[in-house]
Amino acid sequence: MCGINGFSWSDRRLIEEMNRCLKHRGPDDDGTFVNPDVSLGSVRLAILDLSESGKMPMSNQSKTIWVAYNGEIYNFKKLRTDLERAGRRFVSNTDTEVLIQCYERDGIDCVKYLNGIFAFSLYDSVDGCLYLARDRLGIKPLFYYYDGDKLVFSSELKAFRAVAELPLSLDTESILEYRLTKNVEAEGFFKELKPLQPASVLKLELNTKHIDIKTYYDPCSALSRTAWTANKFDTELVDKLDRLLNEVIQDQLVSDAPIGSICSGGVDSSLVTAIARQYVDDLTVFNVRVKGSLDESKYAKRIARELGLNLIIEELDEIKFKDNITRCIGLEDLPLCHPNSVGIYLISKRAKEEGFSVLLSGEGADELFGGYPRYRYYYVRMWLKKVLSPLINGLPDRYEQLLKSSVYELIGSDDFVSCLLEDGAQIIFDYHALPWVKNRSASKYRFSQALDFLDNSIERETLTYILKDLSYYLSSLLRRSDRMAMGVGLEMRVPFLDNRLLDLAVNLPLKYKVTAFDTKPLLKRVAKRYLPSSIVNRSKAGFDLPTLEWLGEDFRHFCYAEWQKTVMQAMNVRASAE
Repeated sequence: MCGINGFSWSDRRLIEEMNRCLKHRGPDDDGTFVNPDVSLGSVRLAILDLSESGKMPMSNQSKTIWVAYNGEIYNFKKLRTDLERAGRRFVSNTDTEVLIQCYERDGIDCVKYLNGIFAFSLYDSVDGCLYLARDRLGIKPLFYYYDGDKLVFSSELKAFRAVAELPLSLDTESILEYRLTKNVEAEGFFKELKPLQPASVLKLELNTKHIDIKTYYDPCSALSRTAWTANKFDTELVDKLDRLLNEVIQDQLVSDAPIGSICSGGVDSSLVTAIARQYVDDLTVFNVRVKGSLDESKYAKRIARELGLNLIIEELDEIKFKDNITRCIGLEDLPLCHPNSVGIYLISKRAKEEGFSVLLSGEGADELFGGYPRYRYYYVRMWLKKVLSPLINGLPDRYEQLLKSSVYELIGSDDFVSCLLEDGAQIIFDYHALPWVKNRSASKYRFSQALDFLDNSIERETLTYILKDLSYYLSSLLRRSDRMAMGVGLEMRVPFLDNRLLDLAVNLPLKYKVTAFDTKPLLKRVAKRYLPSSIVNRSKAGFDLPTLEWLGEDFRHFCYAEWQKTVMQAMNVRASAE
């Protein structure tokens, strides 16, 4: 796990300065590769092969390919075995060397069969190209600047501060998105600094300065009538999910550095913890305790007691929240979308102080398996509309309009985009032309089209409503986990977002995700094999914090003002935010 930087010209001083901007991501080592074509940099958090053999940027044996790499490839052992059977030899035990040899064999198409969390740059001096690539769901970050001549890239926006000549201006549309929805699709507020989209490869031809960006995976493409039908009638689906979870978590426990787990006391993190405990005898777990009525540490204590775990609790109160929120804004390079970012930062910091470099988390389970209460509300609303609409339509005209307006006010508008926006349907009318609004609508349409093999319109619409979060809402959670953990030099792994679980979950019939009375029914059936029913069946609590009481003002307003005073000023932006 690392931070990576680079650009399409030669400047050793500059690449070293960009590395210094990301030192928090890689406290164990740093390195550079510079030639007349490119400059590559890396700061390293050593997790696999802690020796000098894992130093980056790393090259192939002939020194024609150089890689700066951030992440973990969980199927690297299998890939390595295949490569060794083909006669290839290795000099390290790293997944980076496996990546290089996969590229030598298959070219950049090798990204299609990498199962992991990654963002990397790869320079091929033979074909004269520089490649950037990002994992399927964008779990690991990667940003770039391109003006038709120069390409600059980094794991985080703050490293672009080192490149003084970059003309940066504010993206007022993304700022508006944050203010209205607490999300930022562009992952930043600077027009010229763009995120490489998930499951994408950018290719720069160094001679012509031409770039080409292609997508190698789309969740919509994984949707299949055959797979959906097979899952619908699979009487052993619970066993199948159980086996997959064990395989995935076992693979993600591979580490040469100490590894622990987050245990909030909820179903998702507790299930990950319980399965991990089968393979780690002395597993240590971490919990954030919020004093007062929000304290749920008793559930984590029960899990730790029943499974024989070492539980470390980090306290979060008003003082700690206020002392650390500006630091967290600086780590994210954005106003915070989620108040609990501070809690994740504190738990990561505590784990690092206790000697851990890796934590497992339960992130992603709600999006894949239908865990949010709003999914159930949407499903119930669809049924109410289907049942009530024919009754209303059969009434005399003078009653029909009155009842229609009353019922639709009760069950909500069926406009898909308005369901995503915090302030309701009015936003869609006022801001329908903005890119982030269009992209949400387009995401819904793509999933709906991919599910057109479903005859049941309620199932199709509800699954669409759930699946679109993979393309939108999930990104803010992944950004939060990455920046808060890597801010202290710690890797946060997300087992539920493994390729194998993703491929299964997108093809699950609705009855396994949401019913009129429950969420995540399939995952909960697996969880009951490992956890007490009182943990599995309790209502989803979330991690709400009394931010208005603690800050004395609106959370978003406070975070945006702090961002202006810190991040925006440091980035030398040309225009004001107003």
